[in-house]
Amino acid sequence: MDNPYAPPREEPFPMPAFPPSYSDSLFAEACADLGIDMHSVPNARNSEPYQGRSECVGYGTCQPVCPSGAKYDATVHVEQAEREGATVIDRAPVQRLDHGPDTVEAAVYATPDGETHRQEADAFVVACGGVETPRLLLLSDSEHYPDGLANSSGLVGRYFMDHLFAGTGGVLDEPTRQNHVGFLTSESHQFYDDADREVGPFKLEFFNYAGPSPVESALSGDDWGDTLLEELREAYGNHVAVGALVEQLPREDSYVALDPDRTDDHDNPVPDVHWSVGERALRTIERANEIQEAILEELGAEITWQVGPDSTGPAYHHMGTTRMGTDPEASVVNPRLQTHDLANCWLVGSSVFPTGGAMNPTLTIAALALRAAAHVDETLS
Repeated sequence: MDNPYAPPREEPFPMPAFPPSYSDSLFAEACADLGIDMHSVPNARNSEPYQGRSECVGYGTCQPVCPSGAKYDATVHVEQAEREGATVIDRAPVQRLDHGPDTVEAAVYATPDGETHRQEADAFVVACGGVETPRLLLLSDSEHYPDGLANSSGLVGRYFMDHLFAGTGGVLDEPTRQNHVGFLTSESHQFYDDADREVGPFKLEFFNYAGPSPVESALSGDDWGDTLLEELREAYGNHVAVGALVEQLPREDSYVALDPDRTDDHDNPVPDVHWSVGERALRTIERANEIQEAILEELGAEITWQVGPDSTGPAYHHMGTTRMGTDPEASVVNPRLQTHDLANCWLVGSSVFPTGGAMNPTLTIAALALRAAAHVDETLS
């Protein structure tokens, strides 16, 4: 691991890091002159053959599809679970959790044929993300929990968080070879621990996918042949950009509720998301923009766009709506991810985050899933 700012690890990553991209090498010289450290970043794709799946072969179509199967998606573990004997029922959204005062008794789910089924079990794990997990709990209200299941604290849905995006991009007078890889291969966490009351933590991302993608342009446009080729030659090849993820502090006025006016195709209220962004996060975006501008100017790029405090948006990392803690009055789950109110119900995913930080949440979600799995196994043994 070449990241001097990373937390300590008990074991190395299962595969070696991806080498820096061509555009990373362009950034490296500018960052060295500015005293900014670059380092590799973990990716959810194989850098070498792994567990029967191919290594990345550079199709550059990572989003939405990886033809080689190198990119991880949930089917990897779904298929592994099925090989171990699990029964997976897909396209069957859970409508509510039936329960008594102390335990969940059954998950009621609907299938595409319009039928409703009731699955009883000894243990229930809810892993629906930071929006749908609180929605399911709120839909499962009862005489025991009139404000929603596992909601004796009143905090189900509260403290919704997302990461904010800051970015600066432009063009160079030379090829940058963007869009050959759809993931980051270099970041900088150098400024993460500089956070204080005024400016929060953030990380820098050196994009491998700035500017138009030839594949997306070809698939989404109306032109073909020589006309399309000429358009691609004019639009593609010299773009460059630096992004950043910025922390949002947990706020009680950011929350997920049930929409009183709109329902889904099962006549259940859809989520009603309220998201407030504080001044500290906006100042952090300004700081990230300043560093991004310095890098591109040192690189000799013409800056053509910027996402700043007035144009920022979410990174779609939904967090915080069933927060973890030791006090049942101030949290929804305990450190074992077990709900304080129901002994046989665990909530797994980013909804349990008490804070969001500024790093992608995936590895933390995976670690918490392993922790919850161990506790569920211990409980059932």
